[in-house]
Amino acid sequence: MIGNRIRNFRKYKKLTLAQLSDEIGISLNSLASIETGKTKPSADTLKSLVDKTEISPGWLIAGRGRMVSDDDERIVTIQVLACSAISSYPWEGAPDVVETINVQRDLVDVGGRTLIHAVRYRGNSMQPTILNGSLVGIDFEDRKPLENSLFVVRFPGSGPIIKRIRFDVNGYLAVADNPTVPDLVVSQEMFRQEEIILGRVRWIYNKL
Repeated sequence: MIGNRIRNFRKYKKLTLAQLSDEIGISLNSLASIETGKTKPSADTLKSLVDKTEISPGWLIAGRGRMVSDDDERIVTIQVLACSAISSYPWEGAPDVVETINVQRDLVDVGGRTLIHAVRYRGNSMQPTILNGSLVGIDFEDRKPLENSLFVVRFPGSGPIIKRIRFDVNGYLAVADNPTVPDLVVSQEMFRQEEIILGRVRWIYNKL
């Protein structure tokens, strides 16, 4: 019964009658009647459910397939952080988020974890690898220096920047991909005493 499937979907999404009815544009009483089988949903109501929620059309109409649309399963919402939020990592409370965007899940799934934080890169020191305004995905749990990998780093007295880490006889080099920007030499002692690496750059989206 369609009404029962709608009710199961609502419970799965942890929505109240009032929340779902408001989302699809019908009255609470109308939705309650549909869920109990007293009335049948109109074509407009079914269309609204499909258009405005993640319910799978095939499952809604005939009970076939998955409850939640496959397209929705491949989409995840990530938080785009302000640079000030990265500077204050690790956070005592919620970080300062400047926007949220929806991206393909395979873009942000890393080693069984979903990266939910990104930052908009500002500057030209990493061009042509990272363009001004590009979206950069950051894994704050991966802070082990790796040769030739990109990391968000923070040096004493400065804000966060993105650099390519390379090993050097005196410690590490924080390298800019833009050849006009000088490299920074970071001693092994500084790496031990300071939290230089904040997170690893896992992906770059230059089209956003």
